[in-house]
Amino acid sequence: MELETNATPSQIENKRWVKNRTISVQATGEVSWPPDLLQFNMMISSTKDSFEAAQGSVKRRTDYILQVLRNNGIKDHDVKCSTEIIRGEQTVVYTDILVGCGSAAVCEQIRNKLMEKLDSSVQFSDVTCQHTLEARANKRCVVGFFLKVHVSGFSHQCNFSVDRRCSRKPYQTQRPRLNQLLIP
Repeated sequence: MELETNATPSQIENKRWVKNRTISVQATGEVSWPPDLLQFNMMISSTKDSFEAAQGSVKRRTDYILQVLRNNGIKDHDVKCSTEIIRGEQTVVYTDILVGCGSAAVCEQIRNKLMEKLDSSVQFSDVTCQHTLEARANKRCVVGFFLKVHVSGFSHQCNFSVDRRCSRKPYQTQRPRLNQLLIP
């Protein structure tokens, strides 16, 4: 910004002083929105004298659970299975099934139905609520603040608004120089 040629020495000195000063504003906020992913876990276990018997027992229950999930609209890509086998005097087979749902009602309905039909060899976790990475990446935050500056007889007020994607990283904008705020 050019200095006015007809300014008094004190005005020129004030503008030079103001020109080298900056204002820094920092804030922290929270954003909340409902979860878009509900999950629960099932652990199926069987202890038998032979590997085939233990594996067959777990497989029958796993197949039943997967069929109930499909019948209730859960897609295969929303289900993850893993199996662990421990061999010793007896063979123990564990299968862990993680189920993701988009609706709390569907999640509870499926979980309750399976709990009712299966015996104690199937253990159920509580339902957990989460935000998918995609939902967090697409969530938009609008941040606004009001700034009033009064320095050496100059007074100015500004409204700022920032519309951006939410993340855990702090948002930084280019800081306006004090002379941009105070001197037209």
